[in-house]
Amino acid sequence: MRVAIAVRRLSARGGMEGNVLALARRLVARGHAVTVVCQRADECLLDAEVVRIPVLGALGETAKLLSFARGAARALAGLGADVTFTSGHVAGPRVVRLESGLAAAYHDVLRAGGQGGGLTEWAARRVEARKLACAERILVLSEAAGRDVLARFGGPPERVVVAPNGVDLDRHPRATEAARAEARRALGVEGPTVAFVGSGFWRKGLDRALDALAHPDAPRATLLVAGTDRSQPRYEARARQLGLTVRWLGYQADVRPVLAAADALVLPARFEPFGLVALEAWAAGRPAVLMAAVGAAEVSPHPALVVPEPAEPGALARALAAAVTLHDAERCRAAAEAHPLAASLDRVVAVMEEVAR
Repeated sequence: MRVAIAVRRLSARGGMEGNVLALARRLVARGHAVTVVCQRADECLLDAEVVRIPVLGALGETAKLLSFARGAARALAGLGADVTFTSGHVAGPRVVRLESGLAAAYHDVLRAGGQGGGLTEWAARRVEARKLACAERILVLSEAAGRDVLARFGGPPERVVVAPNGVDLDRHPRATEAARAEARRALGVEGPTVAFVGSGFWRKGLDRALDALAHPDAPRATLLVAGTDRSQPRYEARARQLGLTVRWLGYQADVRPVLAAADALVLPARFEPFGLVALEAWAAGRPAVLMAAVGAAEVSPHPALVVPEPAEPGALARALAAAVTLHDAERCRAAAEAHPLAASLDRVVAVMEEVAR
């Protein structure tokens, strides 16, 4: 079949972008003709046609969002593809995957935290409403996300398909003791160690992790922070004020050494449609402490490590104390093996083939 995919950026860097790239590669490998409509694309990533859409960059993020949405929709309509697909803010594709979750839900979280608002939020929600109205299939990453889509936008339940993320099990093997020792030596850590992986610290809940580790019930652990945020100095100051030991690692293209060095992952996110890093941690044999808002919490092998809202520091602290002493690599690995990347991608491809027929 002929497939047209719309995404702002085609890149191996970033959760949503990386997943779209993996899907495009899977389609090409299965013999489908793929055209990617994007604002920009990293070089030499994909053997497929790329159509670039210029955006009004000088007028700010709202103008970028709307001009790409308009230009991509026009380009998709003119390609004559058997099926069109997007994970971004583009109205018109027949198959939509909410890789980044519902913009409406995220903006509700922002407003609850005293953030959000403005033209960009308005534009994203407007495009989202049109996108979901046009879509024949809406792919979501969790059962909870599917319920939210139906509650907010209605429509027949069969239009919503749950298709969770998957992990590349070959790229993410179970961490050996040798790998653990080497990673800990390279990162300069000893004793209990917790990993936090993700950029956008407020959404991912880094402040919650810091407060939890400062709680009397928490383990005396080093925190490895792999990610970036313009507000990092504020988080560094908070960590110093709390007397915590934190290694600020910046963006890590390869998180395997970080997970190998850690005893557990913490992802106390306020909004996280799935949380692929949880699968990566389980693949390495490491437990993950997750907020219930994280989509991957639905498939956690350790329900006791899933912390409900509100995010009380004591509850997170006790979950972390349990996690760093939980030696359950086999169950963790089995949880990851239940969600291989190939099966996740093939689920999406199957929906696209169904719509194309």
